[in-house]
Amino acid sequence: MQQKLLSTGIAGAKWCLQIAAAYFFLAGKRWRFIKNIGLTCLAGSIILLPYPVAAIFFKLDNAAFFIGSLLVAVAVMIVLYFYSVTKLLVPLKWFWGWIGSLAIAITLQLTIVFNVIKF
Repeated sequence: MQQKLLSTGIAGAKWCLQIAAAYFFLAGKRWRFIKNIGLTCLAGSIILLPYPVAAIFFKLDNAAFFIGSLLVAVAVMIVLYFYSVTKLLVPLKWFWGWIGSLAIAITLQLTIVFNVIKF
């Protein structure tokens, strides 16, 4: 249970930072941008759904399936986030800032939540 709370907390904090930054710095584009990044996150979540469904209902708990799902979800989210930034003519630093926050969030997940990386 603690793992799930930590994982959700990391993802939620990243999401809150994005929304706050968009609200304060994007003026007239804020709501369209927040909608677009919300759809981006939704797409990533939907791509990840087959793994927990397979694990719960079919007792399929394959690490390769999880890693593959995660890689596809992240790749799709990167493309969609970049599309959102360019479509709304938001400066590219938003995209690179998100990539940085994504790298930090993934590192935190792998170290604190899943103990895959040990320092």
